[in-house]
Amino acid sequence: MTLPFHTFALVTAMCIVPFAGVHAEPKTSAPYFSEPLPDLAPNQLRDFYVGMERFSHFYGPDDGLGPLFNEHSCATCHAIPLAGGAGLSRSTFVQQKSGHKNAAGGPNFAKFLLANGTQTTSRFDPSLELRRPPSLHGLGLLEAIPTKDILAGADPLDVNGDGISGRVGGTDGSFGRFGWKASVSSISVFNAQALINEHGVTSDLYPEDGTDNETIEISTENRRVLDAFVTFLAAPPALPRTNHDVIDGEQVFSEIGCAACHTPSHKLAEFEVPHLNGVQIYPYTDLLLHDMGVDLADGIAEGEATAQEFRTPPLWGLKYLGPPYLHDGRAADVDSAIRLHGGEADQSVQRYLQLEQPELDLLIRFLHSI
Repeated sequence: MTLPFHTFALVTAMCIVPFAGVHAEPKTSAPYFSEPLPDLAPNQLRDFYVGMERFSHFYGPDDGLGPLFNEHSCATCHAIPLAGGAGLSRSTFVQQKSGHKNAAGGPNFAKFLLANGTQTTSRFDPSLELRRPPSLHGLGLLEAIPTKDILAGADPLDVNGDGISGRVGGTDGSFGRFGWKASVSSISVFNAQALINEHGVTSDLYPEDGTDNETIEISTENRRVLDAFVTFLAAPPALPRTNHDVIDGEQVFSEIGCAACHTPSHKLAEFEVPHLNGVQIYPYTDLLLHDMGVDLADGIAEGEATAQEFRTPPLWGLKYLGPPYLHDGRAADVDSAIRLHGGEADQSVQRYLQLEQPELDLLIRFLHSI
């Protein structure tokens, strides 16, 4: 007997993550990865599982793949530990230096694999860059963080003199909160861009694929349930915040300055799941752009972000979503990832390097708990 995809995901996940997060009631995490937010309405739960099947759909020429594409399925790249997770391997992307723009309105960069699977850079004058696919868990919760709360954390001129000057991202005036460069404003745009940039599949939001054809290759309904899957995907499981090592490790995290950018918590508002409005979530991000120094610069200015700026990535689920770490997967472990931080994180890194071993152990235990 063949199990349905979502049943298989649940059974598999039970062998991976044996505990549930206890951040707040009602819960925003599930016991296992790739599970929906708890207590969804029946129609939302249906859309989640139909969307999961669409997320794992294998696109071929008959349903719009190409003419240039990176993978046949969303789940191919977002698969660690299960559907909707991060990508394990780093991927080489090609940045176009021609006048052509991507769906976000910035420099177009993608692997540009042809239908026979061979990679090409011959059409463009490219620069090469590595990217690791990020986890999608909890994206709907991040979308429900009020804009005013994100703006409250921004300090582009470093008025308070703490060396941290987070800026709002976005493209063409939009308020960005998704993507490595915070160039994407919403889950709908995020998914529609992925469809056209990664699969060459057009939608009602992006009907052009670089050819003379402007047919819509994914139906509005299929795109809607794909959005529902990502929106209702629960936050990663986490250890209870009552664990003493977690509490002590978070204290170290705060004392060395990591929480200045990796903001521990936010309250939800105007979410599609009404009973979660007002609930506290713990993603450990401010969703702002920060200058990470020349060593981490990727040569790509995207939207409002410069080549040295990156959105603060959420840390929840860290233990199960790596290694490798960082936007290009260059860090083999958490210690290396911290040491590679530069720019606005310089002072925090110096404090980290001065920690005694017991404090280091507590910090790592904390990071592996969230």
